[in-house]
Amino acid sequence: MKPIETNQNSHYPGPYKAGSMANNQSSIVNTQSLPISPILPHPYSLCVLSPVFWILSSSCLPGYASIMQNKPNFKIGKMTLTPYYKKHYADISRRRPRKNKPNQTQSIPAKPDSRTLLPFSSSAPAQVYAFWLSNVIILAACLYSTVIIYRSNEVGTIEQGVRQAVENCLRVQPGEKAFIITDRQTIKIGLALKAAIEKTAGQVQFFIMEDFGKRPIYIPPAISNAIKTADVSVYAAQGAEGELQTFRMPMLKAIEANTRLRHAHMIGITPRIMCDGMCSDYKEIQRISGFVYEKVKTANEINVTTEKGCNFTARFSPQLKWLISDGDIKPGRWMNLPDGEVFTSPVDVEGTVVIDGCLGDFFAEKYDSLEDTPITIEIKNGRAVRGSIKCPDEQLREEFTKYLFENDQNSHRVGEFAIGTNTGLTELIYNLLQDEKFPGVHIAFGSPLPGKTGADWDCKSHVDGVIKNPTIRADGAAIMQKGKFSLK
Repeated sequence: MKPIETNQNSHYPGPYKAGSMANNQSSIVNTQSLPISPILPHPYSLCVLSPVFWILSSSCLPGYASIMQNKPNFKIGKMTLTPYYKKHYADISRRRPRKNKPNQTQSIPAKPDSRTLLPFSSSAPAQVYAFWLSNVIILAACLYSTVIIYRSNEVGTIEQGVRQAVENCLRVQPGEKAFIITDRQTIKIGLALKAAIEKTAGQVQFFIMEDFGKRPIYIPPAISNAIKTADVSVYAAQGAEGELQTFRMPMLKAIEANTRLRHAHMIGITPRIMCDGMCSDYKEIQRISGFVYEKVKTANEINVTTEKGCNFTARFSPQLKWLISDGDIKPGRWMNLPDGEVFTSPVDVEGTVVIDGCLGDFFAEKYDSLEDTPITIEIKNGRAVRGSIKCPDEQLREEFTKYLFENDQNSHRVGEFAIGTNTGLTELIYNLLQDEKFPGVHIAFGSPLPGKTGADWDCKSHVDGVIKNPTIRADGAAIMQKGKFSLK
């Protein structure tokens, strides 16, 4: 297969043409990428002021020590005078102590190497300790400002993430029909997307899920009708327990039926994800995804192992499609954003799966990281063995077991095998929307996404599980070693 061709404007950062959204920023919610502490000043001001204070304090402290030691009633004798003393006290005459007042405090010449007070010296007054403490605080503030500015330059902003989605992934065109689905919790991101799409397409239909009733809700006729006629759509909202079956699965099937619709699916989107995964270099994601696809598209089996005891083998059929999901959304397709994965549906899975990243559906929000509470599952003939599920968190084990075995006859069957390819991500944030794109492996129990993979079965549920730092071998050839790609 030829190397994947990439659009030069398919990633951020990069210059934007005149007349693009970069010149119309006022219509987008202006939210900074990272919160700034209300206790400390703005980091940019600290970057300017901290070095100034540091220089001043460093130069003044020796002078202060000189004043404390070189008092004007010194006894005449050989002594080393500091520059500060010579400048400010050169005209003050030194007098001999009066012999008839033996109790008068007299200065004894100090040794040249003891003229400057050091911190934590037994002879240092409290003022010196305070001065040194202030220096330490200023230095810490300077380091804080450097870290904040560095991180803000790394992750980008919500505005940049919105531009990425609208201009590079969806490629919205003038005159296209568009709609957005959001909820109260995600309203700021929804409004930012709406404003950005309106700049190009014009009017946008805007749906807030709570307007249709208490969640979970069923897909309403208004949204069903909008799907049939739209060219571009975005789902940017949080998940609710039970809503996968009542809303999102029916919605995605309706979207697949519209062959011209380009849909961005952003379930569980947060400001952090907009500033992180949505600001990744999508040209690089497309390059890595192409390499992975070439390695796995003809593989008969793939083995996955980790240091936590995960060891399973997935087998594949040439009749089922491997798909690249790299942010390039074409007509008749939908993709999760942020993006970056290569996936398919396996025909069989055997072995032990240890999920130690996070889970999908409502589990991620409820249980967050599984680092300390990994779920261990034995799989035979592609299905989870009910009595084999183990987890240190008993409540999580019970809820996950119920999800797999009481939803559907296929809800405990492995429906998806995927390799994350978003190398712009540096850590898991325990939100599946982004974490499943993290370099590594995730599998899903339930729906094999038959509209994409070509599988001949389906399920009304779908729950993903992220596996951290795996070693991946396709027909014996290493693709990844302990979470690091080894593509040659």
